[in-house]
Amino acid sequence: MDVRKAAQTAKDYLTKIFADEQITHVGLEEVEFDNFSESWKITIGFFRPWERPAGSVLETAFGGLPAYGKRSFKVVRIRDEDGEVTSITDRFLEASN
Repeated sequence: MDVRKAAQTAKDYLTKIFADEQITHVGLEEVEFDNFSESWKITIGFFRPWERPAGSVLETAFGGLPAYGKRSFKVVRIRDEDGEVTSITDRFLEASN
């Protein structure tokens, strides 16, 4: 499986599994191939509706453009051999100074 297929598989899988949460702005963040396990570790970021501040100043100032809070990150592991998703875990980023 090439990197583009792995990334698209991860995005599609997360979009389906979190469909009831109405996630938005789903995007690729990081890609890593683990030679030991022969699997892809794909980090995908997205926003959940409850992480968006209601009626924020930026939303009003820019004519309805959403202003979002904290972005969620998930690491999707995909087995290279057959493209099966084997896990989804949280990815926590440290705040930069």
